[in-house]
Amino acid sequence: MKILIVDDEAPAREMSRSLLQKYFPETTVCAEATSVEQAYQAVLLHNPDLVLLDVDMPDGTAFDFLRKLTAVNFSIIFITAYEKYALKAIKFSALDYLLKPFSEGEFVDAMRKALRRETARDTESKFNTLLQNFQQPAPTRIVLRTADSIHVIQLDDIIRLQADGA
Repeated sequence: MKILIVDDEAPAREMSRSLLQKYFPETTVCAEATSVEQAYQAVLLHNPDLVLLDVDMPDGTAFDFLRKLTAVNFSIIFITAYEKYALKAIKFSALDYLLKPFSEGEFVDAMRKALRRETARDTESKFNTLLQNFQQPAPTRIVLRTADSIHVIQLDDIIRLQADGA
């Protein structure tokens, strides 16, 4: 799972990063951002699965950032010191909402929820591909797993496949 950490406070980013390393070493922090614009560019560049998102930033709010996107293809865990944004976060389909300062247990629970959602999404994608292949006279798509995610590829689009390691 690729994670983008968005927070204008360095200690908050460090805490999230260290908790991820401690409890979820299988995840990857693909980028960190300290502003709305940096977060926007990071999403376009890295296509994260999850964004740990502070609400207040120097150049706007998390909601300004989300409105800039044409589609939100990632889960969101809001991390903020302000309880007043909770309702707005729910409207943006937040996976969870952590109030600073949060405990390790709260962070771990939110991350487990995110990992379960990601696993369910992967399972659904693989299952749908399997069903479609069974309905066709010959399989038309294949599911390929990389270190970061699962890809469903049309067989006609494959020119060459080569394994790298395992």
